[in-house]
Amino acid sequence: MKIQVLAMGRPREPFIIQGVEHYQTRLKPLLPVEWIFLPEPGRGRSLSEEQRRELEGQEFLRRIDGRDALFLLDERGRQWTSEELSSRLYEKIALGQGKLIFLIGGPYGTSKELQTRADMLLSLSKMTFTHEMALLLMAEQIYRAAMIHSGSKYHH
Repeated sequence: MKIQVLAMGRPREPFIIQGVEHYQTRLKPLLPVEWIFLPEPGRGRSLSEEQRRELEGQEFLRRIDGRDALFLLDERGRQWTSEELSSRLYEKIALGQGKLIFLIGGPYGTSKELQTRADMLLSLSKMTFTHEMALLLMAEQIYRAAMIHSGSKYHH
């Protein structure tokens, strides 16, 4: 099973880019993850937040197959422990169907259609983070999930 992280827009903050690259490098031998940064549709145009969410949602949905498991990061989602994330991740890998996609929307959230399509709404915290910070936190948590699965002392 392929694992993908789909995110709206490339990170702009150098520390976010460096952090994500750090975890990408550490993950490579353990758990290959494909990182896809979609161009922001309508960028530079005057769109409402709702119009932007809808355009972004359509862009995401074009890349998601019916067999894919979609874990959508959302502030209203369920909060898992790192152990639960690791367990769910490796359960999906064992099934081997489609892709497991972690999706991080843009700064205004995600469309209703995308939320409906999601297999799981997942929240990183009750606090609010920028979508770029969510990307970095998700990179670390996927790495941590792999470390938990391997029995490493990284997670203690």
